[in-house]
Amino acid sequence: MEVRLPGRPITDQQKALYMRERKHHNQAVAAARAGMSERTARRHEKDPRKPSERAPQRGRTVPDPLADVWESELVPMLERDPSLKPVTLMHYLMRNHPESFPDQEVRRTLERRVRDW
Repeated sequence: MEVRLPGRPITDQQKALYMRERKHHNQAVAAARAGMSERTARRHEKDPRKPSERAPQRGRTVPDPLADVWESELVPMLERDPSLKPVTLMHYLMRNHPESFPDQEVRRTLERRVRDW
């Protein structure tokens, strides 16, 4: 059984190289030369579109729990003191917005947001 691991998306150039190599080699060799797995090669053989023409990956599946407070409250706090920890911000939200943040349910989301900020 093949385990599917997320990796880098295939580029248009890789697909073009794979299709050129496929004219002279079997699927396994052509895929290896193009830097993709055989499974990915099979999927791209069935789909004539370029990778850039395929539908984009889906975005957020749930509403952003920090939408109301991120720009208005948290970003100004981080701009004043960039060394603030996400846990400190979480405690601030729990204290000032107990109806929206009764527990630490969104702490990991907040950690990612602060890291990317």
